[in-house]
Amino acid sequence: MKKLLIGCSLFLTITGCKAPPGLTISEAAQLRAVLPRFESAAQELVNRSGVPGVALAVVHGSRVELLKTYGVRRMGGDAVDLDTVFQLASVSKGFSSAAIAALVGDELMSWDDPASKYLPDFRLYDPAASGVTIRDLLSHRSGLPEYSGDELAYFGYDREEQLARIRYQKPVTPFRTAYAYQNLLFTAAGEASARLAGKEWPDLLKERLFDQLGMSRTGGRLSDFLKETNRCSPHILIEGIMVPQEPDNDEIHAPAGGIHSSIRDLSRWLSLQVNGGTFGEKRVIDEKALLETHAAQIPIRSNLSYAMGWEVETKEGHKIVHHGGDFARGNSTLLYLMPEEKIGLAVLTNSFPEGHALASSLSQTLFDLVFKGKCEQDHWAENKAALDEALKGSILDPYEHLPVRPASPRAPQALSTYAGEYRNDYFGSVRVEAAGLGLCVFLGKDPTPMTLVPWDGDTFQQPDTDSGALFEQENGVVKKLTIKFLDYSGRDGTFFRKP
Repeated sequence: MKKLLIGCSLFLTITGCKAPPGLTISEAAQLRAVLPRFESAAQELVNRSGVPGVALAVVHGSRVELLKTYGVRRMGGDAVDLDTVFQLASVSKGFSSAAIAALVGDELMSWDDPASKYLPDFRLYDPAASGVTIRDLLSHRSGLPEYSGDELAYFGYDREEQLARIRYQKPVTPFRTAYAYQNLLFTAAGEASARLAGKEWPDLLKERLFDQLGMSRTGGRLSDFLKETNRCSPHILIEGIMVPQEPDNDEIHAPAGGIHSSIRDLSRWLSLQVNGGTFGEKRVIDEKALLETHAAQIPIRSNLSYAMGWEVETKEGHKIVHHGGDFARGNSTLLYLMPEEKIGLAVLTNSFPEGHALASSLSQTLFDLVFKGKCEQDHWAENKAALDEALKGSILDPYEHLPVRPASPRAPQALSTYAGEYRNDYFGSVRVEAAGLGLCVFLGKDPTPMTLVPWDGDTFQQPDTDSGALFEQENGVVKKLTIKFLDYSGRDGTFFRKP
């Protein structure tokens, strides 16, 4: 028996199959046995999806088992390589919570510190939420409607003003009782950590995370991403053709969605996560603090909860920690951890929603192969159909669903009767001006107006979109304006005219 073990060790060393620290030889061999089938399945899924560019990484403990790229950075352009940078969208959230974990591990910050300790002027509408903590901000349990604050970007407000205005948004559920996904509140947590560190948020992450891991192709500023020559363009499918789009600008909500990275860099990030905060021999983040970011904080639905920057579930007896990122303009990404097995998967794509369905299908395929030894489901067909159905009418839907104008529309009043300033506590002010055959609506500080054309009586429509506006009269005088795309999901998009 002793000779057999020695021979096995020599074989593993010679062939480069040494098991990563903390893993058994059988676990390492099990993963490597299925990787050729995973690569084959991945190629087929990429082909079916039509996504222009894709990058994959699989790690096992400290060892990178697979780095693979497919397709092009931009339709008709250069190929994706291991150093091509993609916008990560909401995958960024796990980086923000990890940076905070580093501060928590150094006893500079606590998960249960009130946000007001670092952001003295920050507060929420609900008096019960007066003690909202860093943990609350990172776990989407504030009671506010989902995506609260995202719409403030249309008004030209900077991060500071958005954080100040969120106090006027009324909750839709009691504090700490329900999950509703947020970007602005997550940004508040990131801003709190930056204030504590006395640095801008991208610099904090560079110092505490990226430099420690040698992630030289990773950053948190849009300006740095735009300077990159080896970067992906987002794509949307329009009439059967993948059309490149301009990169999404998520600078204001950068702690929630503003990081860019390459697949080579993300393989290092995966190793840090599955190894409990160590990279190689280096302790980067305290293990207890990092694992707290993987711990369930609020239920989402049966068997799925939100942690802090991650979703966590038990799937067929195995713990899974994951988070996706989507920009409706044309990016989808996914990080998928099997922490007990120390396996991590990263998927980067430059298309939405096809990239989202592809990333989900790849993660499910790897899970099936690792734990069942085979994959018999058509994950692509299931995910694409489910996603298309879920997106219909949602704020992430990249496709327009245009309304049908009445056959005999009523004429509006004289356009000048609608002109004036209208106010809303949460959104601030809008200014309406008569312009030619329609109206121009200026939202807050944004100098670019929303153009409206007559639709039916006091209802106006934004051309080539499904959004419009309704003016309401009292005693023959226009008093109120409701903007459709601001009036949804617990928000009040009604503005009252100033005298």
